[in-house]
Amino acid sequence: MKYIIPIIFFIAIVPIGFAETAIATMDGYWALTGEITNSNPYTVFVAVPDNIDYTDKTLKSSNDFLKVSLSGDIVDNPDAAVFYNTILNGKRGFWIPPYTTVKISREGILNYTLNIDESQVNYDIAGPALVDTTKILNLKQVFPIYQKGIMLDNFKLYVRGSIKKSDNSEVISMIVPAPLVLKDYYQFNKILGKYDVDVWVSSYNEYINKHKKMAYKQNPDLYNVDDALVPNMDDSFGSDINLKLFDVPAMVFTTSDKQPIDFAYVMYWDKKYN
Repeated sequence: MKYIIPIIFFIAIVPIGFAETAIATMDGYWALTGEITNSNPYTVFVAVPDNIDYTDKTLKSSNDFLKVSLSGDIVDNPDAAVFYNTILNGKRGFWIPPYTTVKISREGILNYTLNIDESQVNYDIAGPALVDTTKILNLKQVFPIYQKGIMLDNFKLYVRGSIKKSDNSEVISMIVPAPLVLKDYYQFNKILGKYDVDVWVSSYNEYINKHKKMAYKQNPDLYNVDDALVPNMDDSFGSDINLKLFDVPAMVFTTSDKQPIDFAYVMYWDKKYN
């Protein structure tokens, strides 16, 4: 069984000898499914991009954590969707008759190396390690035709993957936000196998805040009075400006096991919430 401890206040012990060292890898698979409805009284052609563009999102952080950088990327495989078989004006896509709903799908992989940038000696104490970025998939950017009588609905993003400790790391303590997120999703469900340990917390921001407050109570002499957290506000501003912190579920765990930490989740997007 994997050795996993839910984190309240902990340390990561990592043997490091270089300016940048890989402490773990994260690999996985994702699948996007949904419905596109043509509400126009005529047939329309929906062009599908060869590659999906994602938005990098930086989350709030604190000096209490050892920052982790990600090398690698999330990519999609347009060839996996066999119904994108029509070419119009050099664009690959599909036709939708009037008042017709078509189910679509897209899938791809994620492949990351998790690196720490700070040089340390031997088995110095450092941590916990924090990944403070995620990638956002915006359906309205992938399908801008929604503005022309095309409705998007019932989308679901399924992500499955694993995080594996590097051989040169004795113990790692990690906070990792959900690596791929549907913009404006209305529901998140974690998926646990029969023998999986639940490493999820519902709010990345709440966990960072709780950790900081607990660290301050235990060692007040080591902290300044002002809050070191830097808010990142939602970038969707209208005439009624509503400032809110972007937040996502996150994985929190400590492990010394060579076996990977498996994770899986599903996110839902619906037109009635957007």
